[in-house]
Amino acid sequence: MQRSFNWQEKIIQDNYYYNDTNGYIGTNELTVRIRKKKNKCYLQVKIPKLNEASLSIKEEREVEVTDIYQKIPSDIIKQVIDNELGEVFQIGKLTTKQKICMIDSCEMALDQKYYLGITDYELELECSGKVPSYIQQHLKEIGIGFDRCAFGKNKRFEIQYNKKK
Repeated sequence: MQRSFNWQEKIIQDNYYYNDTNGYIGTNELTVRIRKKKNKCYLQVKIPKLNEASLSIKEEREVEVTDIYQKIPSDIIKQVIDNELGEVFQIGKLTTKQKICMIDSCEMALDQKYYLGITDYELELECSGKVPSYIQQHLKEIGIGFDRCAFGKNKRFEIQYNKKK
């Protein structure tokens, strides 16, 4: 995989995940995190819109913040989500070592993730529009398929977190 593409950039980022006392985040399968990347912090909320097999589409909202909060102040969380959440508290950290490759209008990221005593890997494709068929074909040729459901990093983190409770 690493030799099949021209990886142009390497990034290390930390993601701090959150839950809320009302259970709204988990019940609605939201992702609430603060991402620290290149010395900047961003509060990010992802809201599911479509989930079919390995295709997941989410609305993403983001605002720059100045800190990694143990509890996110309500005036800050309301900048990215209007629903009434309970107290929003940090549940853990996930560190990603990422290699980036641009193919036409698609960004492909090969991620190595460390969280809660686990190391796993993920390949992400972010395209404006549909993934070009030649990219899908090349990935199939090297053993990467699109035919089964895959959990995103937030869901994998949540599963491991719940095992450790």
